[in-house]
Amino acid sequence: MTGLRSWNNISGGGRVEQIDCALCGADKTTAVWVENGLTVVRCKQCGLMYTNPRDVSEATGDFFEQTLSGPEALDADEAMMWDASRRARYDEMLKRLAGFRGPGRHLDVGCGLGYFCQAAEENGWESYGVDPSRRSCVEAAKGLGMGRVFVGTLEDLPGDAGPFDLISFWDVLEHLRDPANTLKQAHALLAPGGVLFAEVPNTSFHLVYNRIRRFLERGKGLMYLMPQGHLYHYTRATLKGMLQNAGFERVDFFAGEPTRVMLVGKNAYSRTLVPLKIAYNQMAKSLFRLSRGRIYLSNSLSVFASK
Repeated sequence: MTGLRSWNNISGGGRVEQIDCALCGADKTTAVWVENGLTVVRCKQCGLMYTNPRDVSEATGDFFEQTLSGPEALDADEAMMWDASRRARYDEMLKRLAGFRGPGRHLDVGCGLGYFCQAAEENGWESYGVDPSRRSCVEAAKGLGMGRVFVGTLEDLPGDAGPFDLISFWDVLEHLRDPANTLKQAHALLAPGGVLFAEVPNTSFHLVYNRIRRFLERGKGLMYLMPQGHLYHYTRATLKGMLQNAGFERVDFFAGEPTRVMLVGKNAYSRTLVPLKIAYNQMAKSLFRLSRGRIYLSNSLSVFASK
């Protein structure tokens, strides 16, 4: 479990918790980013970056129910656009997976409206989903069935829920209060030879990108690293360390397709930025391939971990 060192009252009636490093347990850090009164720190021992101290309300499932900003917050047409904007990511991941693992039982953690579960089902997987948002689960169950979707977290699943051949975490691990424990639970739920997939923001990219962006916007932007909801900020090395600590023997990164999420919306900023984002990620994928995996410049970290 993540070391909890103190509870404090903060202005506005909220509370924050001070934690130790979830990767190595150390408590010596240096600040690397400050945003909206919250600080992202880097562990001096292992390099893991995390929001510390953090608002308790952001570190619970209530955050997801109260601050919906993904497809759950969109109308039906916009939600379909959201699905389409991520379809290339889903298809690429499933194609790569098919190269070394056949279909079986699949669990999507943080399943949202169930879009990836539906894509996996189309590729022969028997998919289940779990999500802390009841609203999301109701929608996901319309496509998967009531017995396939659970409200809560991975730790809330019934003891006989597993084993699974694939457990996926799409943009989830950065939000978790105790990712180390969740990854250990996922390892336990996987069948022998099972695979975990995860995708998270690549903080090595986002620190540089957001420093430039903050300078150009003169600090007037509202969201950069988003430490309110992003409690952990991974690099390739620290995500690999977390997976290995959880018991995964083989960890393989790849440079994946970008999310065309900015297609959702009608402003000129979105229309301009989407093609630039796609072009950048294609360049990053080429560099990753040509360097045989040594150069990783993608804005997201995509990884398979085998039990």
